[in-house]
Amino acid sequence: MSKKIIEAAILVILAGCGLVFPNLPPRFPQFSEHRVVGPGSYWLPQWSPDSRYLAFIDGSQNQIKVYDTQTTRLWDVVNHVDITHFGWSPNGYLTYLKYRPDLSGLPFPSVTELHQVDLNGGNDTIIGTDLMNSGGFVWFNDSERVAIILGEPTHNSVYFLNVKTDTKELLLDADDIGLEYFIGLALSRDEKTLLIYGIHENEGQSESQIVIYNLETKIAFGRVVPSQIIDSAGLTYPVPTVGDATNFGWVGEQGWFLMKGYTPGGNCYNYSLLFFDSQDIQNSFCIPSTDGVFDYPTISPDLTKISYVTVEGVGLDYVVIADLPPDLVDRVTDSVSR
Repeated sequence: MSKKIIEAAILVILAGCGLVFPNLPPRFPQFSEHRVVGPGSYWLPQWSPDSRYLAFIDGSQNQIKVYDTQTTRLWDVVNHVDITHFGWSPNGYLTYLKYRPDLSGLPFPSVTELHQVDLNGGNDTIIGTDLMNSGGFVWFNDSERVAIILGEPTHNSVYFLNVKTDTKELLLDADDIGLEYFIGLALSRDEKTLLIYGIHENEGQSESQIVIYNLETKIAFGRVVPSQIIDSAGLTYPVPTVGDATNFGWVGEQGWFLMKGYTPGGNCYNYSLLFFDSQDIQNSFCIPSTDGVFDYPTISPDLTKISYVTVEGVGLDYVVIADLPPDLVDRVTDSVSR
């Protein structure tokens, strides 16, 4: 084996350990960004309910890793997870989807199970079975109910899944609120309001929409069309839009929610953090990235930290954490007092 091949192999190993490429590519330097791990392939950072731990998927083995913000320790929890979605339960367990090839078809249906595992990877338990073409899911505070997207690939519904009895109850069909299909969900802290991200089609054109749905009255009382809200300085192509909605959510109380945005021009050019004010959509604002692509932004429940994935290229992702500036916290909590 040549010396160059050996050196290249060593560099790959060191890169996976985060021991080379020491300079973190900047995205939001005003946040004093701190690298957790990278370069590599990473997805879907998710904060624990107590805001101490950050979990994310490592694409090397479709593996969930956890980072402790107090001790800076990083460890593996579970391998071979379905990368559609995962999340924390209210009682601090990690919950993830696992693909069942023996029950699935080619290419559809795709059948998964919902699993629960503790922080260190122990006590892995199946808590939901026969989940057909599953999508995003969110937990209720009783740790017994999950709202989850299930159905056909091009048309689906939201169900209540009771993990104690492993039973499902239809909550909402995409047609009920004028969408073709659902992609992501986010539940407000008071459990009265569900954000539903989906795709709407009109005269052959598809666009992203976020529906604000009241779980008590079962009425959709708000609708956000990102292409109409995101500033593009008059440019119409590509259409301003939002990013992967499997990782969007409320910020603090139920007034604001956060997504990644993309626009061809204007104040939000080209990738940005989008803060939507659900009570006054015109009050929404963006923070543009200074130098390139990022993905999966998420803010800790206690509003002290933000995390996202900085993207430099294929296999060159970095999981990033930063403290939230006080002025930003004040801005996204002002709606609570309105």
